[in-house]
Amino acid sequence: MAKIINGVQSDKNVKVIVLHGGSYYSSGNELSALAKWIGAEESPIDEMNAGVHGGMVGCLMAMKNSVKPIVAVVSGGCHGIGFTKLSFADFIYCTPNANFRTPFMTSFQSPEGSATYSFPRQFGQRRANEVLLLDKPITAEEAVRSGFANGILP
Repeated sequence: MAKIINGVQSDKNVKVIVLHGGSYYSSGNELSALAKWIGAEESPIDEMNAGVHGGMVGCLMAMKNSVKPIVAVVSGGCHGIGFTKLSFADFIYCTPNANFRTPFMTSFQSPEGSATYSFPRQFGQRRANEVLLLDKPITAEEAVRSGFANGILP
């Protein structure tokens, strides 16, 4: 995704970047990729570090630095990094069935995608704590009401 976003920045034919996941926006990071290292003799640190910095951080920085407006259209579930990276979108529109969740605590992860910085500013500190530390889901209506999303589209 970072390669695509960075690649269109100087393309005069591209006016806007639209992110859409179809009927289910994002299930988050692929955690089973980390499971292969459980009990392995070799260290996964270098590979995981490369994945985080090359993939996740690269995508977040591409979105953050984009001069093209980024519009996210969220339908169905939007979980984990799929949710947290929306902080860098310029516009967020949802379908009525959109739902947002950061299952970090239930999957024994720390919040990522700059959410500990951006969510308190976008949701308020207490609501951000519920979302990030209690894994509380947010409906499309709540996302719009809180100002996180711009609107709900059919």
